Amino acid sequence: MKRWSESDWRAAAPAWARQECLRLGWSDAGEPDQFHIRPWSTVFRIPTSGGGEYAQLQLLVAPYAPELLALGVPDRRLVRLPDALAGVLPAPELAITRYAALCSELAAVGLPETIQMDDLHDGNVFVDGDRLQVFDWGDASIAHPFVSLGMILTTVAQAWKLPRHDAAVGRVRDAYLEPFRGFAAPATLRSAAALAERVAPTVRILAWQLAHEGAPPEDQTGELGETLDELIDEQRSALEVRSR
Repeated sequence: MKRWSESDWRAAAPAWARQECLRLGWSDAGEPDQFHIRPWSTVFRIPTSGGGEYAQLQLLVAPYAPELLALGVPDRRLVRLPDALAGVLPAPELAITRYAALCSELAAVGLPETIQMDDLHDGNVFVDGDRLQVFDWGDASIAHPFVSLGMILTTVAQAWKLPRHDAAVGRVRDAYLEPFRGFAAPATLRSAAALAERVAPTVRILAWQLAHEGAPPEDQTGELGETLDELIDEQRSALEVRSR
């Protein structure tokens, strides 16, 4: 189960988390619980006296992205994605040139790349009184922050039984974008969000590959039914969609 089953690492990780909580002014409210262990990830639950929103968390963590990369968090920064996609496609394609252009256009907006999770949906958000807590960071990576947004908005649209581009779903998008207004105007942020959705399938492809690394073919469809071919087709389709 990799190093997160080793006693030294299991002691050091919560100690670091406690230190960061204290730095943020949150008191330690209980013992850490390593309740989730998988070959590709582990999760500790550490009770504290406070918490924050997802977008604020991304901004808070951004200066520490190099440290997280050094610790082994997957590197899905925009500069690396075109080559990663080229390594997945069965043959060289014109799509790589188009994809690289999208990544460059998104990078030009100037938002910091930071922690993000590909699996941010209502099943991974817990309600604790008036607070929300995000759970299951197994697909986390250092990437453009808006890579998370597609899953968020798709889940909202499905839960509310609305078209994906309904105005109500757009208001959720704008609420997420609000903390990033120090980097760009609202219209620019909305354009960046649309670009990120077209780039994001490659990040999910890489997460799929990492999760299924070394697994036999019969175990590579996963409980959710997504296959690598389906994700590649999703990326190809995203490249054909004009930004809204």
